[in-house]
Amino acid sequence: MVDLIPADYRKRLQAQRLLRGFGWSCLAIVLAFGVSYATLARALNTERAALARNRQLQAQNSARLARLAELQAQEQNAAEQLRALAALRGDAAIYPLFDAIDTAINASVWFSELEFSRSGRTGTELPTAGGDSRGGQTEIRGVAADHAALADFIGLLGSRPGVIEVSLRDSSTRSYPGFQVVDFHLTALIGASTGTPK
Repeated sequence: MVDLIPADYRKRLQAQRLLRGFGWSCLAIVLAFGVSYATLARALNTERAALARNRQLQAQNSARLARLAELQAQEQNAAEQLRALAALRGDAAIYPLFDAIDTAINASVWFSELEFSRSGRTGTELPTAGGDSRGGQTEIRGVAADHAALADFIGLLGSRPGVIEVSLRDSSTRSYPGFQVVDFHLTALIGASTGTPK
């Protein structure tokens, strides 16, 4: 059989086939790279979104932790204030003292020093009318116009509800030109208040 196809034409066809095959190969490689790039870009975007969410959650957690610390500080401060208030109120034992002094005091008696100690502070429990030990002891130093005014004050103070006992520890007369005064030192045992302060 005689080959009538010229050799140049044959070579040209072979070259075209090779070029076409190379072109398809290049296209396949480009498509493969494109798909890989799209996959990587999608994964990268997913990771970026996850990282952004994590950062947002961390910021929210930090804000919550800061808020929690602030609330805990406020709670501690409130607890300290309540403890201080409870200490000042002394379980309400000091209210009978104020009421008793307000009733018993008169223009002929004045104080130079008043000190209130709650029961148990010095290790000594003071008895109260109800048998508990939430009362206190009051030390009063002052001056009276005379012994009669001092006796009236002690009597009125001892008759008030919540006052268990009044004891005169010491008294002495001090003289000034034209008049005399009585210096005194007394203690009063105060019981726990059972009612509302007046």
